[in-house]
Amino acid sequence: SDAPVVEKSPLKSGPATERVVVVIIDSMGERNGNDPQLMPKLATLNQNTLSGPQESCVANFTLPCLLTTFEGRESPFLKALDNFSASASTHPNWIQSMRNKGSRIAIVSDHTLLQLYPQSFVIGENYEALKLPQDQRDKHAFERGLNWVKNREHDVIIVHVVGTDKASHRYHPGTPEYRKAFGDADEFVGQLTNLLDFKKDSLLVLGDHGHDDGGHHNRKAWYAMAGPHVTRQELKVNQSSLFYLLSRVTGVPLPPEYEGSLLWTAFNDNESESSWRTTQAKAWDLQEDSRETLNQERERRAEERTQRPLKNALNFLPWWLNLAFILSALTRLFQSKIELQKGFLRGQILWMTA
Repeated sequence: SDAPVVEKSPLKSGPATERVVVVIIDSMGERNGNDPQLMPKLATLNQNTLSGPQESCVANFTLPCLLTTFEGRESPFLKALDNFSASASTHPNWIQSMRNKGSRIAIVSDHTLLQLYPQSFVIGENYEALKLPQDQRDKHAFERGLNWVKNREHDVIIVHVVGTDKASHRYHPGTPEYRKAFGDADEFVGQLTNLLDFKKDSLLVLGDHGHDDGGHHNRKAWYAMAGPHVTRQELKVNQSSLFYLLSRVTGVPLPPEYEGSLLWTAFNDNESESSWRTTQAKAWDLQEDSRETLNQERERRAEERTQRPLKNALNFLPWWLNLAFILSALTRLFQSKIELQKGFLRGQILWMTA
């Protein structure tokens, strides 16, 4: 459903605390995120926090997979056909929800995120528009992301790294160019890890999709999450469930159309979870906020989505029956007209031969 009109809170002021940094490493799959030779800094992060395989969106392209990540639902496949010309999303999403809370959001990316959520950020840099050479775009993104973390003027920082996808397509796994692209992204992750305080700050590193030996997209992506109350384990997730991870560390409730899982084991069961459950129960109009109640509501909503196409078809049934009746009547009328014409012709022939 479309996002309701929500009043935006005034932007926060002063040094940013409890920051959230999201790093999208384009085309980072299991083969990269779980390879200590290729990405040793990320491998260290994996060992010390929450991480694991991530099944990316069905459409398997950047735009729909980013929609799935930040909206918690499988993006319509038609969005895949529009992959390189993003239009503003009207659905509830985590980025806009953070802006509505007053968060100061900075994004460095290609056009995709900036066009999907144009009213959400205070700084949005499109390195395509800067006319930077391909091999300089990631370097620029790394520098901007690190500077934003250091100056503490932004509550949410999103960095989209695209050179890794270019290297996967153009040079393929195992080549020096491929290893350099992922190595540079890994070094950036390591620098962020050293700058952030995971007792207060959160870091989500994710691939929008993965790739195979030929550099073609597949759904075998990877993610890693560090932050307050995050558990240390390997946990396989689907991409829509990444919204849950962002929801838990920021208090933004899951949207009505959320299709992911409730990953209770991803966080410690403490006062933080209790507070989040209360917020989520209110968002879903529930009287109780227990895990069981929230699980049941998620399942009910999933079942409702499954039955929605059938209900829509049944709603149109009277219309289809009326249409069938009209077509049947027109067919009979047409046939009657033909029979009259045939009778008239037979009469004419008999008269002429008499």
